[in-house]
Amino acid sequence: MGGFGTWELSCHAPQLFSAIAPLCGGGLSWRADRIKHLPVRVYHGDADKAVPLQYSLLMTARLKELGADVEMNILPGVPHNCWTYAYEQTDLLPWLAAQKRKK
Repeated sequence: MGGFGTWELSCHAPQLFSAIAPLCGGGLSWRADRIKHLPVRVYHGDADKAVPLQYSLLMTARLKELGADVEMNILPGVPHNCWTYAYEQTDLLPWLAAQKRKK
């Protein structure tokens, strides 16, 4: 439940985070206004049979409507284990480390 947990925890306590990177999850889009100030990178494989891609697309669309800094990364042919791609083949970890919490 990592991707779902990322969305839920960040919406519950946004002041704890400088950025978030949900991987193949979903959230309650009507609560997205709570995290509109956070940079967000989302990763989701389009071949995910465990969690439909639509879940990430809904959250990303809502954040874009709110003017948030959000990046959606749809991974062609990648099943549920999109974290392998995200951690090994992108700059996700350095990007996360470079983020600073806004006061």
